[in-house]
Formats: sequence, structure tokens, C-alpha cells
Amino acid sequence: MTTSASSTTLTAPTASQLVFALTNVYSQFSFKLSTDGSKYKLWRRIFLDMCKGAKVYGHITGKSKPSGNDDEDWEAIDSRIKSWFYSTCDANLLQIISSDSCTAKDLWDKLEEFFLNNKMSRMLQLQEQFRNTKKGTLSITDFCHNLKNLADALADCDSKITDVELVMQILRQLPPSYNSIVDVITNTKPFPSFLEAKNMLLLHESREESVEPHNDTPLTSSAALYSSAQSAPNGKPKNKFNKGRNNGRSASRGGNTNVSASSHSFAGNQGHSQAYFGNSPGHVPSVQPGLLGAPPVPSFGTGPPQPSPTMLSAPPQLPAHPFHQPLVNSHQYHYGLPQSPTPMSVPTQHAQPFMPVPPPTQPPLGGHPPPQPSFGGHATQYSQPQYTDLSSVFQAMSVQPPQDNNFYMDTGASRHMTFNQGTMHSLTPCNSSFIQVGNGAMVPARYVGQGSLPFSQWPLKLKNVLVSDELIKNLISVKRFTIDNSVSVEFDPFGFTVKDLKTALVEALLSAVHTFNLLPSTTIQYKTPFEVLFGFFPTYSHLRVFGCLCYPNTSPTSAHKLAPRSSACVYLGPSTDHRGYRCLDLITQKVIISRHINFDETYFPFPDFQPRPSSEDYDAFDVDDSLSSLSPLIDTSSPPPNAGPSASSSQPPPAESSGTSSSPSASSAEPSQPPAPAATSGHPMTTRSRTGSLKPKQIFNLSVTSDISPIPRSTAQAMCDPHWRAAMDAEMTAILSNYTWDLVPKPSDANIVGNRWLFRHKFDSNGRLERYKARLVAQGFSQQPGLDFDDTFSPVVKPATIRTVLSISISRNWPIHQLDVKNAFLHGDLTETVYMRQPPGYVNSSFPEHVCRLRKALYGLKQAPRAWYHRFAVYLYSLGFLSSKTDTSLFTYHRGSDTIYLLLYVDDIILTASSPTLISMVISKLSSEFPMSDLGPLSFFLGIAASRSKSGLFLSQSAFAQEILARADMVSCNPCSTPADTKTKLAVDGEPVPDPTLYRSLAGALQYLTFTRPDIAYAVQQVCLFMHDPRIPHLNVLKRILRYLKGTLSHGLHIKASAVDRLVAYSDVDWAGCPTTRRSTSGFCVYLGDNLVSWSSKRQHVVSRSSAEAEYRGIANVVAETAWLRNLLLELCCPLSRATVVFCDNVSAMYLASNPVQHQRTKHVEIDLHFVRERVAIGHVRVLHVPSAYQYADIFTKGLPSSLFLDFRNSLNIRLPPDQTTGVC
Repeated sequence: MTTSASSTTLTAPTASQLVFALTNVYSQFSFKLSTDGSKYKLWRRIFLDMCKGAKVYGHITGKSKPSGNDDEDWEAIDSRIKSWFYSTCDANLLQIISSDSCTAKDLWDKLEEFFLNNKMSRMLQLQEQFRNTKKGTLSITDFCHNLKNLADALADCDSKITDVELVMQILRQLPPSYNSIVDVITNTKPFPSFLEAKNMLLLHESREESVEPHNDTPLTSSAALYSSAQSAPNGKPKNKFNKGRNNGRSASRGGNTNVSASSHSFAGNQGHSQAYFGNSPGHVPSVQPGLLGAPPVPSFGTGPPQPSPTMLSAPPQLPAHPFHQPLVNSHQYHYGLPQSPTPMSVPTQHAQPFMPVPPPTQPPLGGHPPPQPSFGGHATQYSQPQYTDLSSVFQAMSVQPPQDNNFYMDTGASRHMTFNQGTMHSLTPCNSSFIQVGNGAMVPARYVGQGSLPFSQWPLKLKNVLVSDELIKNLISVKRFTIDNSVSVEFDPFGFTVKDLKTALVEALLSAVHTFNLLPSTTIQYKTPFEVLFGFFPTYSHLRVFGCLCYPNTSPTSAHKLAPRSSACVYLGPSTDHRGYRCLDLITQKVIISRHINFDETYFPFPDFQPRPSSEDYDAFDVDDSLSSLSPLIDTSSPPPNAGPSASSSQPPPAESSGTSSSPSASSAEPSQPPAPAATSGHPMTTRSRTGSLKPKQIFNLSVTSDISPIPRSTAQAMCDPHWRAAMDAEMTAILSNYTWDLVPKPSDANIVGNRWLFRHKFDSNGRLERYKARLVAQGFSQQPGLDFDDTFSPVVKPATIRTVLSISISRNWPIHQLDVKNAFLHGDLTETVYMRQPPGYVNSSFPEHVCRLRKALYGLKQAPRAWYHRFAVYLYSLGFLSSKTDTSLFTYHRGSDTIYLLLYVDDIILTASSPTLISMVISKLSSEFPMSDLGPLSFFLGIAASRSKSGLFLSQSAFAQEILARADMVSCNPCSTPADTKTKLAVDGEPVPDPTLYRSLAGALQYLTFTRPDIAYAVQQVCLFMHDPRIPHLNVLKRILRYLKGTLSHGLHIKASAVDRLVAYSDVDWAGCPTTRRSTSGFCVYLGDNLVSWSSKRQHVVSRSSAEAEYRGIANVVAETAWLRNLLLELCCPLSRATVVFCDNVSAMYLASNPVQHQRTKHVEIDLHFVRERVAIGHVRVLHVPSAYQYADIFTKGLPSSLFLDFRNSLNIRLPPDQTTGVC
């Protein structure tokens, strides 16, 4: 019997069933994907797994396609997948990637392109966020997670941030209250990981929160006023501001903000009114004025007065904080000390657009008329509390339409911006620039304009205001507002206050009175007031220079024994109540009184006065990095349509040559706008905060920074900046006036050379901005040899020639001048036919397709140096000059007793002659042929500062050394006494350095620094040997050089008057000193008279089998150098009659130089052997023995002990400036 049973077959669900079964897609995600892309990698992985699980992976890859035009099932599945995108992406991102007829694949491709295919621009934006993210009011957990997310996003962009770099960035951005734990973390071995460092910071945070914060009162009269106005009888304030770890930079969210409505405020000066309002962190709405307080200052613009709506209605009101500050000084210049209040009111919320708000028509309580805003008054009065309309405040904080004509203070805005161009003047089109608003959206900036706020004493300027009709709020950048008007803006829970910068006139007056009392007076028979008063003669040993840098001993008040024992301060004069000095701490702004102070009277942190800018002075629009790098949609190639190279166009104005000086500050300026390099103190005092090689990150003071326009990244940005536009116009004027090219139709078979604009700041020897320089440079790399160039020539600077010429001039007391040729390469005539594209930004609108056929040389062309040199040399030949055979950059003139030396380095000329008349004659001749500037006596050339005195000529590169320290972030490092230790020998071992490019940049800069610093030649030569593959030990040696430079910044090469009738050389070799190749290191130095003119530290090319062989190769090198110098002196009409003496501390090498016997061990060095012997035989060279204690060349071959190094350094004529006698390292 057969039994049949029915069976059920299980079939796999279809894609349609799986797709529509997913009803709550958002449950798969705990977040929404946003435009910042920090979580795109995680979102992509989850989304792909979800698509693969639903069998719809082909919809996003394109493998699954509809079977026809009406495939409803496919469209339903695709629409379902699109809904997944809509559910997991935020609105801003969807606006970018979605369209009406897009498919799921289109959405996927746009996301991939937005986050993955645009890695470079995203990487730059993420790196900027990673560098500038600060802790602020965030907790340690949130702050660490933010930086960790940014590091993960950078890893997705192929820019991996290591764990060490992440931890170091976290430590840099912490406030000073974390300094103790930062020291612990940085000194922990091994270096802690991210999680370990985070746990240590969390522990420190919990301990800090359990301790009541210490309230330090800053040195301002405003603090005293606030305390007296708001304190209870026991001295504790009723309205307590919890500064926490933010050091008072933002108000605490948990502070008690209850203010009695009946409280009054006391204003020390008439008219110093403020308006306060509720605000949110970072973004501050405009101010609602009080009904009973002082009238507000009118907003800028013109128009009839309108009544305030607050006079017509009385909604619920909040009493404003009566925090009035007295005006410290009405003088329009500031000394540069930290800010002190001079408050002023700001435009109101309910005022008509850009119209002044009238004072109340009715008098306030008590029948007294309202005080008028007048900063010059000194009357004392009381004012009533001000009130703010709560409903108006919350309405003001809305970021939704309709548009609001009022301006709002915004600490997050990098530029002023408005939607109403009618309130601006001096409008300039700003093409291809975008503004990124708070929600990540990009809005185009149409114009850049200027505005001002009328004020009783001076107008408050709004410079470089971006105009975009898509904005709905007018924003004032707090950073730019403080820079442009030299004011500060302080925020508290009740509003904000605009204050003028404080002067130090009181301290200066007291110090001056103290000094006057110690000076003799004619009215009291030439006695001093001090002597008349006390009966004995005063002492002057305690007097110090007011305002100089000083370091007081702070050990008695230190929190713990590991705290720094000193800090940088500004000297404020002697104390009138104590036996000690008063000084102001640059970091904490506290006044310290101490008797134990080290003074550096050669450096002044605040050397300049800065006048209040006038209403007509507007800076150029400098496109900020944050503006230019926000979006890849910025077109940097399209020039303005009205520019062209036609000579018939109107002549552009010349480039501005006057630089702007930044306001002095105790804190650093922002990295995106680096300030001009300034000389710093070489004071060797050691504190714990300065023992590290990296400078601690300081919280920037946005009220003081540089006004220098940054270097633009593109031509379009430069055209929007008046400074750079003027520089470009000046360059084009010089090019067109010199008839550099002809505009011709483009040949069909010609090679068209491209070009570009290069921009740089030109600084003087003091580090101040001299002018903005724009230069049109041809792209010579696209030239083809034999077609548009044949021969090339690159002038090479020979330092020994410069030092020899200067030594002769100083010894003979000749005048030395320097000249500058304007656009030197433009004067060279071309013999080849070269075609070039029209310069960006100056394309002729009538002939946009034409090209430039060059008649004169242009910077960047391969033959440009040769053409310029040939043109200049031919003209000098016509004047009777001769070209030197030993150095092509040297030209000499000799007729009877008249002698002239001319050194040419591209466009820099050093001219010296036997009489001033000859110099004037040559300058006159050269100026008639070439446009040239006479820069006067030699002071600054090739980056070297030269100062002449009775003792001779002092050459220094201290500004360049300071720039190197800043580039390495080691401005505050601890100095050391020698650039190299006595034991370390570098080899190819160790871990690779994290940034090889920075290492090569610093090594190359140090190499140029040896022009005037032979004391670092050996150490620099060692680190330069490994530029191809730098390792951590090499970086440590490089840092030691920088630490040595920190202590010897002011040192330089001294050239004195001396006889030029002899050459003396010292040669030394470190045999087999390289542990990797066992090659020897040769070093020598050559003196012309008493002046050092040439030196070298170099590794030999081959291995030497003995020390005598190595020493002999070194002698051969120095003999070759002295032979070249003798020929140079012969051309300079200074022939030597004596033999050159070469000192060597190896007896065997000395015997080999003069012994004609051929030894077996010298056959392989036969050429060097015969070369030296020949020179010895003809009497040009004598090789003598010198004891090692006097072998000055040792400093070029090995690290020396400190005492011997300082002795040899002094023998190399490395000195301090003639007027500086203290601070020797």
C-alpha cells in the first residue's frame, strides 16, 4: 500500500518583498548623514549591508535596470530605496544630491562624488576644522569625540592622523587650567594613546569640578566697579559669573543671573551707556535699549528719526544689568597693554533700517534729562536700570525670514555680511566667492563694500562687508570689528559691551615723575628734588627702561613646586608703596610687585602707538582662507571682464608701498594670518613652561591681530583685494611701459607658453611690511629647447665674493651703497620668438583669443636671466667696467686712483667705490638706462641685515632666524649653548619623521643662515646629509640647532677694518666620522687679514685609508679655495705678495705637502698630492703645523665642548651687535 503525503516547498522572498518589509529604516541608523561627512564611512557600510540584505544592491550600482519604460515594479523598488536616502540624510545634504527625476543610482553616485571624489577640498576643510577646533565650553568627552570624528573623516580622505598627533592636538587646544595635566601627559613614557589621554583628562576634569574655581580679578577698573555695584555687605557678589576653565571668556550656563529691578549703576563718566539683552552662545542679537537709561548711539545710515516701539507698548520686561564702565582715557592712541573698558552702545532691535534712534521724548524718573553720549565728559551721575523686551529678544534670535535690517554681533562670523547693498559704499564686484552659513549651505557673495557706524568721537568702521541678497540677517564679525576699530567686545549673560583699548599713561606718568625727582633742577641750585627732600644724594642703579620685557620671580606665589618660576611681563615702573618693581604679566594680566626681576631692556613687547583710524581709511578686501576654500565651485580662472593688457587703457594706480603695523598683543595672532616677523628677546631664563621644544597653544585674543592682507590663492581672489589689485596694476604698468610684448593672432603651429601671478609680502629689515608685490611669471617649464630657447644662465651667489668685497671696502673706509633694479628681467632683449598667453585678469576684451609675442624677457623664462645679464653687462662694458673671471656677478672699474666694485644678483646691486663722487656718477649713469631705486647705504640685501659703525660692518640674519623658529613652532623653546653635542654621530637609523617636507624646509633655511653664521655650519651639514630620508634622531639634532639659535638670535658676522695683505687658512678633518659610510668630514676657514671671508664643512667624496690621507684631502680643498681667492683679489686690484699660510694639526699631512718623495700610500691621491706640492713649490702656499687647541677649523668637523666652542666661535668673529652688550649665550 502506497501512502502519499503532501509537502510544502519554502521559496526565498523576492527583492520587492524584502524592500517593502523594511518599514522603519531609520531604526537601522542612530544618526543622519550630514554635509560634514564625519560619519559617511559608517553610513555607507550600513546602507550597503541593508541593500545587499534586501537584494537591491544592483539598483545603486546600475546593474539592475528597468525592462521597459513602464516597469512599475522596478520603479516602486527604486522609489523605496530613494526613501531610504531621504530618511537617513539631512535636509541640507538632500538639497545638494537630489533632483526631480533622479534614481537611486543617481543619489548614490552624487554621494560618492561629494564625499569620496572630492577628497582634496574636503581634506583641506577638515584639516582647517581639526586645527581650529577648541575646547571652549565643551566637556572633555565632547571635545575629544569632536576631534576624533574629524581625525576619522581625514583618514577617509587619505590624510591619516596618527594617535600621537591626535593627542597632541587635543592638548594644544586645552585652556591654561589644564597645563599641569598636559605636562604629565607629554612627559609620560611611553606616550599615552588617545583613550589613555582622554581618561587622564576626564579625571582632571572631575577633580577641577569638585573644587570651587578661584576668582582672579584682572587689572581693570571695570572689575572694581562691577564688584562695588553688585556685592553684598560680606563682599560676595549677588550675581556670580562662573568662569570655570574658560578664564572668563564666556558666561557660565549655570550662573545666577537674577538682578534686582531696583538696582542702580554708577557711571564714572557721562554718557557711557550700554544696552544689554539675552543672547545665545556665539551669536548675539542686536540690542534693545532701556526705557529709562541713556539713549543709544545711532546706527549708521541716514534718515529721519523714528519713535521706538518700546515707548508705545509694555510687554513683559527683563531688567538689564547696570554694568557701566568708566572711560579710562579719552586719548585716541593706545600704548598696547591689554584692553580696558570704554563701553559704547550698539544699534537697537526695533530701530528703523539704518536710521538713528532718537532719545526718549519724556524725561526719565526724577525729572532729569537723559544723559547724552559724550566720551569727553567727566561728570558723575546715576542712571536708571534698562529693560529689554523678552518677546523682541526671542524674535531677534530667529534665523528664519523675513529679512531683518538690523546688524547682529556674531563671534562665529569671519566677515561682516549683509543683504542690503544700498547701505554700503565703495562696492567692488566679488566674483566666484561663496559664504558658508551656519547650516552648511553656500550662498554667493556678489559685492564687497564699506560701511561705518557714526559715533560722537570717531566712526566705527565696517570694512570689507560681503553683500549677498540671499542672506536673511546682517552679521557683524566680532573678530573683524575689533581689528578694524581697535576695540574689544566683551560678552556676559546680559549682553555685550564695546570697549576702547587701554593705555598705560598713568603708569608712564608715575614712572616719569619718579625719574624727574632724581634729576638736577636749576630752581634748586642743580640739586635733585630727592636730595632736597631726604638730605642725601639718590642712587640710579635701580632705574630701568619703562615698558621693557622683564621676568619676575614668582616662586613664593606658585601653586606647586613644579609650577613655572617666572613669566614674561612688562615693566611698569617702581612701586610707590613697596621696595620693588611693578610689572604686568602678559598672560594673566595681573600686576606683580617683586624685587627679584631680570630685565631685558633691549626688547619691548609694545613698542608702537597705534592711532585711531580715520573714517576714510579702508583696508583692502583680503579673501580669507575660510572663504576661498569652502567650496570647490569657486572659479579661480575667470578674470573680470573689464581687464586687458591694452596699452591704451587707463593707467592703473601704483602698488601701495606703506605697510600696516599690527597692534601689539601679549598673545599670538591667528595662524591663517601670520604677522610680520619681529625680533624677540634672547633672554636665557629657564622656566618649566619653556622646557619643551613646542610652543604651548595659547587662546587667541581676537581684538588684536594683523591687518595685512593674506597672500591670495588665485587671481580671482587677488582681484577682489585692493592691495593686491594695485600691486598687479603696477606690474602691468611696468610691463606695458617697457613694450614687453605685442598682441598678435595665435599662430597655429607655435608653442604657447602659459603664465601665472605670484604674490608675496615684502618686509624691511625690521620685519615691517614694506609693500605688496605681485609678479607675472611665465611658465618656462613648457618651453621647448631649440624652439623657443637655446642657452640658459643662472647667476649663482658666491658668499665669499661678497664678504671679500665688503672686507676690502671696510678696511679702506669706502662708502657702500645698494641699488634695486625695478623689474630687472623685463629689460633683457629676446633673440628667440616666444609666444605667451594673455595674463589672467588682464585679457583684452577686444581680442580675447590673441597671444603675446614677447619682445623682452619675462620672469620665469629659461633665457630671462641670460638676457638680463647680457643687457646689463654690455652697458657696464660701455662705461669701462670689466667682468670678473672668478665670479660672473662681479664687475670692476679701475682708472688711476679710482676704483669701483659692483656686485649684481638679479635685481639687487651692491656698489662700493673709492669716493662718494664715483658712486653718485655710477648711480646717475645706471638710472638713465634702467629704472632703479637708490636704497642708500647698505642696510638689507639678500635677506641679510647690515649695520655699519665705527668698529666695522655687522652682518646679521636674526629676522630670518626668528622666522625659522616660528616655522618650526619653537619660538619659546629652551636655548642651549652649542649647536651639536660631542658624542652624537648621525646614521641611517631611527623612525621616519612625521613631516619630511618640514624637515627639508628647515634644513634648507638653516643652510642659507650659514651665510653669516659659520658657528652652525657643521651641525647644518650633518642634518642636510639626510634630507632624502630624515629620521627622528636627525630631527632631534635639527631641533638642537634651533635651540642654539634661540639663545644667539642677535649674533652675526663682524667685519672690521684690517690689512688685506695676507690669507690665512685652517684645515681640519674628522677621519671616518660617518658611521654609515666611514667617510671623513673636511672643514676649513680662510681669513683675509683679520676677517673671516670663506669657510666650509663638507663630507669627503671617497673613503680615506688613514688620517693623514684624509687630512691631505682637506688641505687640497682649502688650497683650491685660497687659489681662487688670490685670483679674486688680483682682479680687485689687491694682489698678495705673501704666501698663503695653511695651518694643519696633522704632522704627516704637513710633511706630505712639502716632501717630494712618492710614498706607496699616496699613489691613489696623486692629483691632490701634486696640486698642493705645486702651489707650495711656487711659493703661493705654506703648510704649517698648529696645535689642536688653536685649530679653529675643528668647529667645522665635530661637536665641541661648550667652553672650547665659545672660544672658537669668538675667533670666527661671531659677535653681538656693537650696541648690545648683555644677554650673551
